[in-house]
Amino acid sequence: MGNNYAINKAKEQDAQSLVSLLNSAYRGESAKQGWTNEAGLITGEVRTNEENIIQLINQPVSVFLTCTNNQKQIIGCVNLQKHENKLYLGMLAVSPLLQGAGIGKILLLAAEEHARAIDCDTIYMTVISVRKELIDWYKRHGYADTGIRKPFPEDDITGKHLQELEFAVLEKSLKGFPYFRQNLQFMDLQQQFEAAIAESKSLSEKPSNDTLLQLYSLYKQGSEGDVNIDPPANPFDFVAKAKYEAWLALKGKSKEDAIKEYIDLVSKLKV
Repeated sequence: MGNNYAINKAKEQDAQSLVSLLNSAYRGESAKQGWTNEAGLITGEVRTNEENIIQLINQPVSVFLTCTNNQKQIIGCVNLQKHENKLYLGMLAVSPLLQGAGIGKILLLAAEEHARAIDCDTIYMTVISVRKELIDWYKRHGYADTGIRKPFPEDDITGKHLQELEFAVLEKSLKGFPYFRQNLQFMDLQQQFEAAIAESKSLSEKPSNDTLLQLYSLYKQGSEGDVNIDPPANPFDFVAKAKYEAWLALKGKSKEDAIKEYIDLVSKLKV
């Protein structure tokens, strides 16, 4: 398969890549390329440093999970810490250009799998309380606002606050929610499709017209199935005609096969 994202435990040699990812996702101008960040709340370019990350990697109760692409680049991460029967989730980050492509969901699922593996029945986190869009995203994935608020003091590393800030504590119980790996496998394919769509918009070189038609037809077949529109009414609209015929040529191909071929094609175009 093309975009086969892998989840692994970080090692010390990953610290520099993790620092770059976290700082780019949370702070400065690069963070503004994503759909959510802290750039408007905290000044500076630094969210964390290498010393802090290495310390977290080496803590007995702590693990950093990374999400890597086919080129072994770390494009997402999350830190998980066991506190009795609860798992603390922090530093969830996705490369700004890939946010909204399903990688965050993959990391949340990996966190739940890790929690069950170490006998934790609850995951909790702290989120800056004014980051409503991010809190709403977590709520859509089963987390609830506990109503608990914690202070967020400034420190010498993470930047000056532009307003008074506090943390909201969110929590998700895993009791009564059995984990089915086959569901994760299906969700992974859909999320990889979404990620490939996002990546197709930022290729280093524009594909040929034939390849663009192939991308379009596989996208439509994977999203909607067999062609469900009438042929273009204007016989001189050659672009619309070519797109219609490319989609029609895939009639009978399953959505799953079309998605896999789309992912493979985008992966080849990225090389």
